[in-house]
Amino acid sequence: MRTKKVLFLAGLFVFFASFAFAMSIPENDDLSVSVQSDRDPIKGKAKDAVATDWNEEYKMAKKCYFGGEWSRAEGILNKLLFVNPNNKKAANLQSKISFLNEKKAYYEREVINAYLSELRKTVEDDNFYEGFAYINKIRNISRDEELGYYIQSLTHARNDLLSKIDNETDKRRFLKSIDAFSDEDFKKFERIVKKLQKKYPYFDTFINIGRLKDFEEYTEDRANALYNKTVRYLKKNNFVQAQNTAQLLYIMDMKDIRARLLLDQIDMETK
Repeated sequence: MRTKKVLFLAGLFVFFASFAFAMSIPENDDLSVSVQSDRDPIKGKAKDAVATDWNEEYKMAKKCYFGGEWSRAEGILNKLLFVNPNNKKAANLQSKISFLNEKKAYYEREVINAYLSELRKTVEDDNFYEGFAYINKIRNISRDEELGYYIQSLTHARNDLLSKIDNETDKRRFLKSIDAFSDEDFKKFERIVKKLQKKYPYFDTFINIGRLKDFEEYTEDRANALYNKTVRYLKKNNFVQAQNTAQLLYIMDMKDIRARLLLDQIDMETK
């Protein structure tokens, strides 16, 4: 009888001890993890320290998101969501990045198609200057686009003119003028072509290339400066100024994919 009483008391002690332990386990909030989780990579830390770590991770992901480093942001968010799938802030930011990646693919295809349309015109006109420039623009977006026919046609037109130049120095100058145009160094291009024009009258054709102005209005340095300025405004959550500079970048070149994505990003943040 005494043995049964002892066993009964021991059972009660185990039950209450288990209940007290279960009640002592903390619940997760949006950006913290339970220190008892089997998936917790930082076992042994206090809950507030763990929450602080993941809050810092989220802040870094958001900084990368506004800075255009979406792949890096996704890596951080994947880690956060692996530890806590119910992290709403991380899931929301990941959703925004997925949306922007889809828009980027759409814009890239749209811009490539526009460049291809212009490229066909240059082939018809034997305009290898603009033709090779458009090929470079397409290659900067996608290395997978099939451009063999255009390259072959433009190379044939270039070589046909090259064969009419009678010395090696002028031939090198001519080839450098093509590179200068493709690199959007129009001052260098004009300087070389004017020299060649004095000896070879058929270079008159290239002094005033019909669509040259379109290229001149957009330079890489100006575009990068506006892009970086917009990113700085985004990181400071100054969406009004960010929108103004992004719109300037878009107006300067409506084919600039970065400008279109920045405007989409700002639109999401201000809704």
